[in-house]
Amino acid sequence: ANLRRAESLIRAAPGHAMFVLPELSSTGYGDEVFARREELAEEVEDESGRCRSFFGALAADVGAYIAYGFLRRRREDGAFCISHAVVAPDGCDDDRGSRLVAVYDKMHLCDMGACSEQAQGITRGAAEPCVFELRSADAAQSCRVGLCICYDIRFPELWRRMCWGERTIDSGGVGSVVGDADVVLHPSAFIRDATFPMWHSFVTTRAVENQIYVLSVSHAGESFGDSIACPPWVGPIGSEQALVESGGANKAATVELEPEVLRGCEEGVVVLSVDAGTLRTVRAQFPYRQDARLWAAE
Repeated sequence: ANLRRAESLIRAAPGHAMFVLPELSSTGYGDEVFARREELAEEVEDESGRCRSFFGALAADVGAYIAYGFLRRRREDGAFCISHAVVAPDGCDDDRGSRLVAVYDKMHLCDMGACSEQAQGITRGAAEPCVFELRSADAAQSCRVGLCICYDIRFPELWRRMCWGERTIDSGGVGSVVGDADVVLHPSAFIRDATFPMWHSFVTTRAVENQIYVLSVSHAGESFGDSIACPPWVGPIGSEQALVESGGANKAATVELEPEVLRGCEEGVVVLSVDAGTLRTVRAQFPYRQDARLWAAE
């Protein structure tokens, strides 16, 4: 039922590059789901698995990326993880139809408030950030996308690694930078317990401090709701478009950036529109990335 309901919502909102579903969207979230983990979990490597095959086919049919939540059984050790996967609408590099672009196992597990993930037999994921490339036929519309889940929002070190990059050196002495996400997807199951009032504050803080877009989506229903899409700045900034259109003369032109919230507990769609010009403007007007002294991605 969850898969078909997700399909219905996706097909009712065409024209987007990516659709993002909440944490454990395929099973629902709660102790009763974790208790049935042997029955509900699947290996993401199995292309014929219930979720992988369903959303792979749907992504190809609607021509968009889909990020979906599922309960994962890790092939290497049989552990159960709260996971999110991203499938592409086409074969991209391998021409095999829709393909798996990214998989992330929830790194930080929550056992406070109304949550009891470790207590219910869930295993934490590896301490590695997840960043992938969202590709578009128009190269200017492509972007780097980070992915984390719910409780991960409370750990700013993870977000720095996803968004500001981290220089690594391999065994051959070759250096590379990982991270550099311009957008972070944050699928969640934020329950309306004592932790709920801080959720949007965390989203806004992570977006502004990292100068990125954040899409944080939760379940519908009386215990959830209030999904939020946040820009890389909140308040007025100079308008790059106005400057371009005026030949640089209209330096006073501004635009107001504000989060968009899907208020209430009903099902719906919150849209995040990503604009590369806005990212450039925010980072140029507030260049605190270059002033960071405890970060070394150069």
